[in-house]
Amino acid sequence: MDKEQLVNGMVHSDIKWDLLPKEKQLKYVQLLEETAAHLLDQWVELDEKIHHLNEKLKLAEELPAYSSKGTTYYSLNMFIEAAEQLANEEANGYEDDIRRLYLGYSYYFIGLIDQAQEVFIYLVQSSDHTHIKHFSYLGQAHIALTMKKFDEAIGKFERANSLISSLDVVYNLSLCYFYMKQYTLAKEYALSYIEMNNNEEGMYFVLGCCDSLLGNYERSLSYWSECLQINPSLQMLIALSIVYEWHGLHYAAIHCLELAQKREEYTFQVYHGLAWNYALIGDIQQSRKFFHYLLKKEDDDKEIRRSINWLSKAFPEFNVQWLNR
Repeated sequence: MDKEQLVNGMVHSDIKWDLLPKEKQLKYVQLLEETAAHLLDQWVELDEKIHHLNEKLKLAEELPAYSSKGTTYYSLNMFIEAAEQLANEEANGYEDDIRRLYLGYSYYFIGLIDQAQEVFIYLVQSSDHTHIKHFSYLGQAHIALTMKKFDEAIGKFERANSLISSLDVVYNLSLCYFYMKQYTLAKEYALSYIEMNNNEEGMYFVLGCCDSLLGNYERSLSYWSECLQINPSLQMLIALSIVYEWHGLHYAAIHCLELAQKREEYTFQVYHGLAWNYALIGDIQQSRKFFHYLLKKEDDDKEIRRSINWLSKAFPEFNVQWLNR
């Protein structure tokens, strides 16, 4: 399925979204926001940042090189040992600032947030080097994210971005603004991001969500179809199926779920989504096939039976007698 098909109508003219109960519509709006916000949670995972400082400092040619036993521990992800060693090392000038940066991030990774914050505050106030200030603000921003203080995180990311604009900062700003429901600003940073990197599924998804929530329906479909063109992950395919279903684009939702089905042998969300969307396009036989499979796989079938009961009430042809066959 190509972009033009997705945007221009792989859907029935008889879209049944309006028949969905109000609480289910509201649930999908919530799912839309939560799915995009979940990208923020992924971005601040430890694994995403472990080598962040090492990689970025190597690219900052204006900074003097600083290599020590402490930085070696850091590069090996041995952050407890790195913190102990770096705290006792001595250096001068900018080399000492870099030592403190490594120390601050080591504290952060082992959960010593107060000590990490103290280091970053010191560097922001004392250093006159752009890169050192940038990474210090970045450290403070990640601490704020960890504490779910999104307003504070935005302020620190903005300060870091004013010194040096980088992909990770712009990405974080877009997601933070989205999380705070400031969709115009979230979109602005997402657009800036894809100008620098047009191969990031998360930003296209966020752009689509922003435009959808701002009332720009056609544009949101265009961004989501762009996301679909860049080999999206399993999670992203499920997210796309949710937003397509939300808009009544059930054929597009099914297309995403079938792609997801090929990625993993069984996922409840995928099979339930297929059963539900096939029912909504009137393919009762296919819908029943997936519901039967779900009932065999799942011990707790309450959600499955709720869906079946609702469909039976909404569509006379979807009766529950077949469950006993």
